[in-house]
Amino acid sequence: MNNSYFSNNSFGVEMDFLSMWSQVTDEQVKKIQAEFCLDIILMTVVTWILWYCITYQKGCGIPVKQWLMVFFIVYFSRSSFQMLKILVLTYFYDYRTWYDIAAFTITNGAICGWLIYGFVLYYSDANDCDKVPDTAFFVSMMFVILFVGYIMIFVYVMMLCTVPCVYMFLRDGAAQRGAAANNNLQGNNRAMAQAQVPGIIASLRRTQYDPDKFRHDADCVICMVTYKASDVVTQLKCDPRHYFHTECLESWIKQGHNQCPFCRAPIENFGNVSRDESSNEESINEGNGDPAPRAMGNQGAQLVADQVPVGGNADDSLNPGFFDAA
Repeated sequence: MNNSYFSNNSFGVEMDFLSMWSQVTDEQVKKIQAEFCLDIILMTVVTWILWYCITYQKGCGIPVKQWLMVFFIVYFSRSSFQMLKILVLTYFYDYRTWYDIAAFTITNGAICGWLIYGFVLYYSDANDCDKVPDTAFFVSMMFVILFVGYIMIFVYVMMLCTVPCVYMFLRDGAAQRGAAANNNLQGNNRAMAQAQVPGIIASLRRTQYDPDKFRHDADCVICMVTYKASDVVTQLKCDPRHYFHTECLESWIKQGHNQCPFCRAPIENFGNVSRDESSNEESINEGNGDPAPRAMGNQGAQLVADQVPVGGNADDSLNPGFFDAA
């Protein structure tokens, strides 16, 4: 026998259900063969007894003995599928899943169908077997089998009905785990942004406000307060027309934002920093010096710049709600 798919675990003890149906050892093969032989012997004995009773005993209004004979033949023949499973695992291993589905459907479908037929017979008007001495025992056995069988059918139906619920539960669990992972990622990004705050603030260019040089906006679009000559403002790299109160911009950055409040372009790109730190001190000492215009590298900034006329005030649509955290 091909042992490449076999394990050394004991059958039904250290092996789980899926492993039991996907691999088998020589010892387990012997056990399955012994069970198959025992089932064949029991099926033969029971079938012979029922055939004898059918032949030499009086019957009743329903074929209760014939029903029992077919039921036991189907029931004891289930072990034959385990014998065939050994051949499938040995020579047709890739088809083992389809075999499991087919075997389960055939055996349980046949038993369920026969139980339904027995239910129809037992509760029919022709059932007078309990009044016939030769069939009273057999009809009682039929009732017990139907009772147990319908419990099993009920269990199967409940399992089938709970499959969608289990699927939805697993799907929602996966969605919740994904959301938790996303929240953790966002939290890590927020923590990283907070860690970058000192570096971003240190990169800001500070200069005194000069109305002759800063003519695009008369009001800071963060605090909506008109600029005064004594104010210190910061002009961002994304666009020379994007300038704000330095204090307002620092508060914005301390909230975890590394984007221009106007066009959302990065204030400082830590992946490619090309900043001369000495320029910050020079811009502060210059007082009224006009910072050199920076080349705009953000498409969004260009779009906003095209829409807002130079020399005009900030658009009325700019309100504090515009600067909600991204």
